[in-house]
Amino acid sequence: MNRLFWLGAALLSLSGCSSLIEGTTQEITITTNPLGASCSLWRRGAVIAKVPVTPAVVPVSREKSDLLVVCNKPGYYEASYLNKVKLDGAVAGNVLNGGLGWGIDSATGADNKYERTVSLTLQPLQPAGLSADKLPGAELGDLNNPEDQAIITRFQTLQRLLDAGLITREEYNRRRGANLGALLRYSAPAPAADLGRPAPSPQQIIDRLRYLAQAYAEKGISANEQMAERSIILDALLPAVPTRRADPPHPLTDQLQAAAEAGRLERLVLAKVISAAEQTREKDEVFRQVQVAQSTAETAARMAAGTMPMPPAAAPSGPGVRLGTYKTENQARLAWASLQLTHSSELAGLQPEIKRISVRRRGVSYALNAGPVADRKAAASLCRVLKSRRQFCQPTVIGH
Repeated sequence: MNRLFWLGAALLSLSGCSSLIEGTTQEITITTNPLGASCSLWRRGAVIAKVPVTPAVVPVSREKSDLLVVCNKPGYYEASYLNKVKLDGAVAGNVLNGGLGWGIDSATGADNKYERTVSLTLQPLQPAGLSADKLPGAELGDLNNPEDQAIITRFQTLQRLLDAGLITREEYNRRRGANLGALLRYSAPAPAADLGRPAPSPQQIIDRLRYLAQAYAEKGISANEQMAERSIILDALLPAVPTRRADPPHPLTDQLQAAAEAGRLERLVLAKVISAAEQTREKDEVFRQVQVAQSTAETAARMAAGTMPMPPAAAPSGPGVRLGTYKTENQARLAWASLQLTHSSELAGLQPEIKRISVRRRGVSYALNAGPVADRKAAASLCRVLKSRRQFCQPTVIGH
């Protein structure tokens, strides 16, 4: 009778032992969308398993450390998932039965388990239906070259790191401020050199910084090792203290260049890498430089010719069209330069008139008019054409 009792007690205590019931390994299903990706499984800073092609089932040992699953596929950004270890439900039976099996499981890590299925969605490097020569806002300025795209990606990546909590607000401000000249070429100090080189994808940088944080938390690397690699990654993205500065931008000499730069700024706003206030400040500086360049060129030409300054041309007058109203005179001038590019045939031969308007409670604004045209009918006809292109237009009289 006693022998049967002790045999039953032993079996009861061992029945709660996860390592005897489920073993010290576990199978994990790895799948991706799209299929056909290659994956690696990381633990404590080392690769413990590889998946040549998804979907696949991978056996892994059950330990106390989390698993990092990283998947790649040509034409797609890298994707990763942290498969966190959890305490197996069988442990409760171990503890209730006196902890005999739990002592074994805790020592080996067999009292832990991972999620059985990991599913990752890989994002394409180029969204479907979006060709390289038709990026959003491409018609607004020359940002379609690889260098400008790389610069935009760097600043967008920095924003994503802040949103993910991987850098502090202070780090974000310092690194962005030190390199803002890559975006605002005429109103900010020169940025670090070579920011136009291709950079790793945002997801690759995010995954690596997360992995470093995980490895440090699990004591796989020291604090110094984590900070050293982290600094290298962030300095390669946007250095906080550039050791070498980029060359100054090409000087602006005419209104067409100013209009192209204004279009570039519109694209940067659409990409959410500069603010509206930064856009306005840069536009004002662009126009100021064009004014200085034109004034200098005119003075030099007159000195070379040995002539007195020409009397100012008579201001245009008669029927015309109003093309918009702006907060500053500079904005109105830049708008005229841009409209000349967009509607060159319709506005050919017309002269701009920028009229200061003061309205009570609304303050001062500047109306952009153009003319003269033959008569009111011609003004109405011109407005019909421009409105069909979604450009504001209203017949008016200029020179009064």
